[in-house]
Amino acid sequence: MYPKIPFLFLTVIPSLSVCIPSPPHRRGSSNLVPIVVKTSPEGNFFDAKVTLGDFVFDLLVDTGSSDLWVARAGFQCYDRANNTQLAPQELCNYEALAKYDPSVSSTFSKVENQTFGAHYGAGIALGVVGTEEAQLGGIIVRGQTIGVADRISIPSDGLYSGILGLGYPVLTSAHPGDSVANDTISLLTNKIPYEPLLFHMHDQGLVPAWFSLALARLPRGQTLGNGGFLGLGTLPGVETNGPFVTVPVELTEGIPVELTGGKISEWTLSVEGVVWGPGNSSITSKTNTATFQAVVDCGNFFNQLPQKVADQVNAAFMPPAPYDAATDSYIVDCDAIPPSFGLKIAGTVFSQRPDDLIFQLPNGTCVSTIKRSATGESIALNFIGGAWLQNVVSVFDFGKNEMRFAPRADGGAMFNASMSGTRNGTGSPPVVSSAEQLKSFWHLGSGGVMLLAWGAGVLIL
Repeated sequence: MYPKIPFLFLTVIPSLSVCIPSPPHRRGSSNLVPIVVKTSPEGNFFDAKVTLGDFVFDLLVDTGSSDLWVARAGFQCYDRANNTQLAPQELCNYEALAKYDPSVSSTFSKVENQTFGAHYGAGIALGVVGTEEAQLGGIIVRGQTIGVADRISIPSDGLYSGILGLGYPVLTSAHPGDSVANDTISLLTNKIPYEPLLFHMHDQGLVPAWFSLALARLPRGQTLGNGGFLGLGTLPGVETNGPFVTVPVELTEGIPVELTGGKISEWTLSVEGVVWGPGNSSITSKTNTATFQAVVDCGNFFNQLPQKVADQVNAAFMPPAPYDAATDSYIVDCDAIPPSFGLKIAGTVFSQRPDDLIFQLPNGTCVSTIKRSATGESIALNFIGGAWLQNVVSVFDFGKNEMRFAPRADGGAMFNASMSGTRNGTGSPPVVSSAEQLKSFWHLGSGGVMLLAWGAGVLIL
């Protein structure tokens, strides 16, 4: 949601050329869910409509988190500088949006002795845990666990009323008891995992164990428009240029095992190299063959890569894009010539369209969509965001724990580039597993931010 990325904002793509299950049962609608894309100062965010009971809400589509939560009618807005002081409602930006009132829903049931508490880099969402009839893409799931947030400091983009988390169960945010302390450790630990919406759909036999994404780009200067499709066990019908490539979902090395129990927590894969080159010449592309892990996160619009790679790619803009420490971004001339850019995944280099390398902020300033990885004293996490995902059709397969990608025919063609260049970048993030060092660890599931602190180091994602 904000400058950086959530602990689990990933989007995974199962290969569509591989054995696809027969279409699941559905009620009066296709399993394709339309997405709307909206521009904010933190990038483009992708929202979809979800029905809870008899009421429809726009929710942020987020592969980097797992909870389905919605703002409650009459919720309290808190200042996200400290998450403890009340703030004017306009700061949270939900005033004109639909809010959920469990008292008028005949299908809502409060879960006793449980509390909802999610801590994101952009703020908090606290409230009650309940079960509700949820509908997505015409598919109805009864008894779906949801969070109803009555204390919020996460600001909306002006369209979404909450978050639709598409991550793994280990990231859900139900806690035992009638309250939970509003501190990072309490909100990240002592949790009662539950099945996120798509996992629950699959367990009820309504959809196969995978979903797909085909995200659409907005023309520069446009702030709202068609954002593509979320496919529930089906492909979006977007023409691709070449076969799907399959890559396993990995345990995220940068996340302490104490917080995951050694289970898959997010859509993480290995990037085998990066290719880039001048955008207006035939000069041979440069390569960095250092392998690193990255979280595929549609809730984060930007790609966050190892610093040396980010510096090299941004230096290839014409004119070069200098790093601005104040905003943790590379400032670029809006009329600059972007470099060519691609990521090597499972032996295939997928390119990102040059115009997807420049993002224009609402104030008119332009920044590069290639940023530095989120780093702290002893942790570094990398992210592959919406700017890259717009160039592929992606599949997230939680049944096989794999992702599949194919380049779109309308953009993002594959490079015919050799990846035999000199190893000149940083490798995989360090593994940190000392529970005593953990000071704080938060993830933002709404396009968001995750903050980790180990010892004296702080990591903002």
